[in-house]
Amino acid sequence: MALNAVSTGWFIEECGLLYRKWPGRSTAQDAHHHEVERPARMKIIEERTEALSKLSTWHL
Repeated sequence: MALNAVSTGWFIEECGLLYRKWPGRSTAQDAHHHEVERPARMKIIEERTEALSKLSTWHL
């Protein structure tokens, strides 16, 4: 989820996260790219982000 839904922020030069891909990860599985499942999952993520962005107590 994009954190800008709940907080202000900025980009920095330094790497803040090292992500190593490997064949067993969930994003490498067929289900992650399934034509019905993926849009449904993305919709849920979008709805959660929109709901969080409406909570004024989260904004700095």
